Amino acid sequence: MRLNDALQQPKSHQSLDLCGIEQIGQAEMLKTTILIVVLAATALGSIMERRVPDMPCGSYTLTNRTRIIIQSPNFPQQYMPNYSCQWEISCPAAEDHYLHFKCPHFTLQSSIGCINDRLTIDSNGETTTRCGTDNPNGTTTSTGWARLSFFSDAFIVAQGFRCYIWCHAYRQPAEATTLSP
Repeated sequence: MRLNDALQQPKSHQSLDLCGIEQIGQAEMLKTTILIVVLAATALGSIMERRVPDMPCGSYTLTNRTRIIIQSPNFPQQYMPNYSCQWEISCPAAEDHYLHFKCPHFTLQSSIGCINDRLTIDSNGETTTRCGTDNPNGTTTSTGWARLSFFSDAFIVAQGFRCYIWCHAYRQPAEATTLSP
């Protein structure tokens, strides 16, 4: 009996013969295991393809160990032409914090010098511009403040990007303690 046929028969007199499994209890366990695997794969697929709401352009203040998700409009579908957006992200006491970028998805139109579609990161007087598949993944700022600007031109579009930006505090040196006898 094929697995699909066995799954559709009433449970009372089911027997499944897969690799020598003929007992009803083992067949039920196999069906349950297969069902769990299928559900897990379906759930995993929907998580990987899940669309999170676009963070509107604007300013955001994070606290230590929190993150913000920014992404191109319509991600994971293609972003729109002629679009621009700017996010200003900061941590309180910016000099005591830094921002760390994790960008698992990043595909913009490629161009020499990133003159077409681009993501620009400004932080503490330093500017980095990314396009194509030149991913800002792993970028760490020297302070807890950054301005990100996304721009798309009127022509070619791509899938876009999704970045998680974390606020972290620099480790403070431990205070010296004096032990008394």
